[in-house]
Amino acid sequence: MYLNYFPGKLLNLCAGLLLCIGCVKTNPPTNNNNNNAGSGSNGSNLPPAVTPIGTPVGTAVTQTIGPSGGLIISDDGNVFLTIPAGALSANTDITIQPVTNETPGGIGNSYHLMPDGTKFSKPAGLTFMYTDEELNGSHPYLLFIAYQDNLNEWIADLKDRWVDTLSKTVSMEINHFSIWSRGESMSLEADKEKLYAGENTELRLVMTGPGQLVSTGPDASDDELSTLSSKTPLDGKKVKNWKVNDVPGGNDHDGLINDETLLGKTADKAVYNAPRSVDRNRTVVVSVEYNDPVTLWNKGKPSIQLSKFIFLKELQLFPKPLKYALEITFYQTFPDKTILMDTTEVELGVDLTLNNLENAVTVTSVAEHAPALENASHDQGGCSFSWIKDDIGMLNIDRIEGFVSFNIQSGDMQLDISIYESNMHNVGSNTTCPNAPPTNIPPPLYKGDGKYNFAVDGFVLNDQEQDLPYAPNDLAGAEFKLHLKPLK
Repeated sequence: MYLNYFPGKLLNLCAGLLLCIGCVKTNPPTNNNNNNAGSGSNGSNLPPAVTPIGTPVGTAVTQTIGPSGGLIISDDGNVFLTIPAGALSANTDITIQPVTNETPGGIGNSYHLMPDGTKFSKPAGLTFMYTDEELNGSHPYLLFIAYQDNLNEWIADLKDRWVDTLSKTVSMEINHFSIWSRGESMSLEADKEKLYAGENTELRLVMTGPGQLVSTGPDASDDELSTLSSKTPLDGKKVKNWKVNDVPGGNDHDGLINDETLLGKTADKAVYNAPRSVDRNRTVVVSVEYNDPVTLWNKGKPSIQLSKFIFLKELQLFPKPLKYALEITFYQTFPDKTILMDTTEVELGVDLTLNNLENAVTVTSVAEHAPALENASHDQGGCSFSWIKDDIGMLNIDRIEGFVSFNIQSGDMQLDISIYESNMHNVGSNTTCPNAPPTNIPPPLYKGDGKYNFAVDGFVLNDQEQDLPYAPNDLAGAEFKLHLKPLK
């Protein structure tokens, strides 16, 4: 039996084998033989990993639970500890403190359950939540639960723990407190999961054990528990068929794989090269076969036995960070003519790797040009006005905010920006009127209140120069021209 998936449906992870085991719901474990083991063999003849104790992160939660039992949930909502009636003989302050995860192959935080050394007359239930993002490159049935012992080694269970892929939880019964964690026994990992066009990342197939809990051949141990070793490569001689979006070796559009077999080496690792050009945010899936018998366990029983296993790894592709020079030219319209008053140039940076695209637009520089004031004189109401240049000029951009959106129909990236002119400055003028002496009106000693704010909505990001339309906000005779030029 092997994993079979269909091109174009990689992201639903519900085809072939993943359809068989990705939609399974089983009952909670009932046995309690998982917490009495000390350090032992990890089934791979590798020494156990000794790691530091995790340091506190996040907020601790404390709750008093007595003989009648109770439930306590970590502050981040990822851990549930259920203590049954009769497990404690007296009221006890139970604490869950998130700590950094030092577990080999660990995902998310670890959790320090306190008071240290607490033991139960009846086993308590420990449940971890997991997300698809955390298992990118692995599988729920490759999850283990482990605790750190007094030698700072990790004692793991991948056999009796219970995986519920509907609720996305992994659970087991425990009878003592320590630092507890969950992790992946085997995974396809990448140095980077977000890549700009033209970048590359190394991919590796690794395991942390325990070997007896995910049987990888006839020599797998039958022990119930095992220490975890440090991450080690899977046997490269049993790894083959690196693909990108189901294409062997990939292609120019989705990226290429350089696997080590091309160099006459084993294939437990490969290098993925993103395409040179990426026109929008998108995802590709790298897959690779591990050709060795694999047994997947759940609730103490072998759930599925495979002759090979296919690992899937999603990689996100992004256009290279975009930079544009946005020239903003300010005109003032009078009855007899329109005068170019001032210009400024803003450098916009657009980084589409950010999860929140509302923060994807940054202003990297603002170049305030010297005031232009072309055709600076005009006549109005019988008077002649001549504007006076100064060092400040009228156009002084305070800030620019923007966000990126995608047009589903055209596939274009669109950018909306708002330009805030809270530092508008009025220049002075020389004025001459009939039958009146000439006057000089100096510029005011204050800056304006920003009535010249305006927005540019929905223009397409591309590599062409373009003039941008804008939505004015009470411009009162003012006119702006906006020109966007891509920067190399």
